[in-house]
Amino acid sequence: MDPGARAAVSPINSGVTISVGSSPFSFAVGLAMDAPIALAELDEVEDFFRSRALPPRIDVCPYTDPGLLPMLQERGYSPSEVTSVLAATLDGTKPPMPSCANLRWAEGADCDFWVDVVARCFFHSEPGSQVRSRITALFQVPDSMNVIATIGGEIAGVSGGMLPEDGAVAVLFGSSVLPPFRNCGTHTAMVLFRLDRARRAGCTLAVTSATPGSVSERNLIHCGFVPCYEKITYVASNRLRAISSAG
Repeated sequence: MDPGARAAVSPINSGVTISVGSSPFSFAVGLAMDAPIALAELDEVEDFFRSRALPPRIDVCPYTDPGLLPMLQERGYSPSEVTSVLAATLDGTKPPMPSCANLRWAEGADCDFWVDVVARCFFHSEPGSQVRSRITALFQVPDSMNVIATIGGEIAGVSGGMLPEDGAVAVLFGSSVLPPFRNCGTHTAMVLFRLDRARRAGCTLAVTSATPGSVSERNLIHCGFVPCYEKITYVASNRLRAISSAG
C-alpha cells in the first residue's frame, strides 16, 4: 500500500524486528525469549532500525531473559511505554451484550472515517499522513474484524481485529470510542461483538492489549479477558543515536 514505508520484518534471536516507517508500529518483539541475546544480535537489531532512520524500540516482558535489561541500560535505553497484555479463552460463556449501540461490520467505503476515529482517539494531536497510512493498513488486512458502532445514527466508535489463518488465536485492537459516547457500554459491546465472531470462526483464544489500570482494561476483564503480563517498550536515547550515526 505504501512502498515508501520500506516495510520489513527480520527474524533475530527468538524474536522479530518490524519496520513500517515512522510510527508506533515499528519495534522489536520476542527478543531473548528462548535464550539470552548476544551483543552481536542486539547490534543487528539496532542496525535494522538505524539503517531506516528509525529509533530502536524494543519490547521487554517478564519472560524475557534478564540479561537483556542491563544491556539496554548500558546502551542508554529508557522505558517509554507500559502495556498490559490480556487473553481470553473462547468457550461457550457469553457475557450479556450492552444495548446502547448498534454494531455492524465495516465495509471498504468506511475506511476513511474508521481511520479518522482511531487517529482521534489514540493520539493527542494529528498523527500525520504516515501514521494514518499504517492505520489504514490495519483496516485493509485480510480476515479483519473491523467494527462500526453507532448511537442515534451517529458514529460512536470503531474497533479492529484479525482472524488467524490457523484458526487458533484472534487478535483485537484499535477499540476507539468518541468522547460523547463513552461510559455507556460502547467499548464493551464492540469487544463482545468481535469475540463472538472469533468464537464462531473456530478460534480458541483471543489476545489484546491495554494501558494498565485503564477503563479499557477493566472493560476487557469484564468481557472475560485475563491480564497475562505487562510489557515495557524501551527506546534508545537521542544522544546514543547521534553517537552511533557519527561513528
